Amino acid sequence: MTSNAIVVEDLHKRFGDVEALAGIDLEVAEGTVFGLLGPNGAGKTTAVRVLATVLQPDGGRAEVLGYDVVRQPEAVRRRIGPRPPRTGPCAPTREACGGGSTSRPR
Repeated sequence: MTSNAIVVEDLHKRFGDVEALAGIDLEVAEGTVFGLLGPNGAGKTTAVRVLATVLQPDGGRAEVLGYDVVRQPEAVRRRIGPRPPRTGPCAPTREACGGGSTSRPR
């Protein structure tokens, strides 16, 4: 049985009179690629910001890798936060790979 990387149940978020998230539910299994698609204003960015612990939800529940985004935000951030850049000969830059400048000639 596969566990879930993300679990969202009845998630709500309002900005004044605007209901950005109106009780969304979703599950994303570990090891899968998930795309969040929808029209402008559908709440995609708001949902991601709640999952990243940047915004507090107004209701519902959300877990990332088994950690509650409201009660355990530090644990969530430790697991999804940015990694320090690599340095040295294996650094992921064009210059390190001998590719030269990334700017185009005019």
